[in-house]
Formats: sequence, C-alpha cells, structure tokens
Amino acid sequence: MFAKKFKLSDKGQEASYAVAEIVARKMKSHTIAETVISPACQEIVRVMFGEDAVSELNKIPLSDNTIRRRIQDTSGDIECNIKSKILKHKLFALQVDESTDITGKAQLLVFVRFINDEAIVEDFLCCKELPETRKGQDVFDVFNSYLEYCGSNWKNCVGICTDGAPAMTGCLKGFVPIAQKQNPNTIHTHCFIHREALVAKTLGPELKSALNMVVKIVNHIKTRPLKCRQFAKLCVGMETGHSTLIQHTEIRLLSREKVLSRFYELREVIDLLFARKPERLCRMFE
Repeated sequence: MFAKKFKLSDKGQEASYAVAEIVARKMKSHTIAETVISPACQEIVRVMFGEDAVSELNKIPLSDNTIRRRIQDTSGDIECNIKSKILKHKLFALQVDESTDITGKAQLLVFVRFINDEAIVEDFLCCKELPETRKGQDVFDVFNSYLEYCGSNWKNCVGICTDGAPAMTGCLKGFVPIAQKQNPNTIHTHCFIHREALVAKTLGPELKSALNMVVKIVNHIKTRPLKCRQFAKLCVGMETGHSTLIQHTEIRLLSREKVLSRFYELREVIDLLFARKPERLCRMFE
C-alpha cells in the first residue's frame, strides 16, 4: 500500500513540475495553475473518465507557492548545468545587454556561448538587477560578482558582444574596456542587430523621406480612434489578415522593418481610407 502511494506521489510531483514549466514558458501568473488549469483538467477528466479519475488529479500540488518553488528548482537546475559545463570546458564568450523593464528598473541580461561535445552551444546565463546608476563599472561589478559565484574568471572569457552604448563601449569607463583590463585577449564585437539599426540612421535622403512619410501616415491613423475603427472595418471587409498598423518607435531597434512590412501589406486599405478625404493626407505633408 505504501509503495503504491509513493508511486502516485512521484507522478503527482512530475505533473506538478510539468505544469510549472508551462506556466513559466507562457509567462503567466503562478495562481493560474490552481485557479484555471486544475479546474479545467478536472472537468475534462470528469467528462471523459468519471469521478474516480478526478480524485487522482487532486493529488497534484498546484498552489501558487508550489508553482513558484517548482520554477525556482527548474531554473536552479538549468543554471547549475550551464555552470558545470562552463567550468568543464573553461573557455566561453558573452553577449551582454542592459535594458530597463516596465517597472523602470535596469536589468543586465547575459547570454553565454561555449563548446560542448564539439558543438557551439548558446544559452541564457543570468539576469541581474543593476544599482541606481548604469555605468560601465556598475555593469562590470554586477557581472564580476556573478562570475566569481560561478567559480570562473575573466581569463576564460574569449569574447564579448554588446551594443554601442557608452556604458558598454566607452573608451575608459565602459564595461568592455574594464573587462579587457582583466583579460587583454578578450575580443569585442558589435551586436549585428544593432548594426542594422545604426545603418538605418544613415539612410539616404530618398529612403529617409519615404520612412518619414510612412511614419506620418501610420501616426495619423493610430492617434485617431475613429480612423482606427474605420481602418479595422476596411481590413475585415477586404480580408487582409490584419486589422491594425504597427506604430514606429525609436526605442525598439527592429520596429522599422515590421512597420514598413505591415504598411506595404495594407497599402490598398490605406489608399482606400484616404481616398474618401484626400485633402487630409495633403495637409499632413504641407
């Protein structure tokens, strides 16, 4: 009898970890497992297999605190595996980025590359909150503490990839120069995504004017609720597959491509929308 209970408990623990992984991957609230997933599963099992099967589902721990612990356990296990592989193979390269989250806090994101079983492996390494200031020394201090915690050192770092922010690449006080003082052989490369953004800033006058025109038209539609509703209705009637335009922003580095692609896909709808009152479009470019 005890062996059977232990076996069921094992299955319940495994199911609990599986649900926690789904919640983490979907970035949902931890309470969703107990308030939504569990009741939904119980109803499905009750209809398909009867009440006896439902009692087995009740043995699966899915409280918010349990889900939080499961996610922490899984995250810690992944981190431990990555650290052990880095220590085993020693040499590694980093991709470092600093960004601000929705609460206004500065976060340091670090990805790592290393060779494992004759293959180059890339994985997420850590996310650390930066202090009040976001200078190069702050970035270095935060990650250096984590590197010491992992048991590694800068001598094993062969490369660093960053954007062109002063905190990262400043000649004297940037993160990269400070790191290179620890290991002069560390190579610095510029993130290829940011290279595209930098090239876009040096567009020729014709391409620049075309982009500005697209941005003006998109903003004209997006900032007027009536226009948005009319535009969405036209999109539905013409079966375009989209019902809204994407607004351009300088913050998101790859937004230009998405803005222009969506604008081109919906060009016929835009033409029809302004064909009703072409004088408004003319006033936009006076």
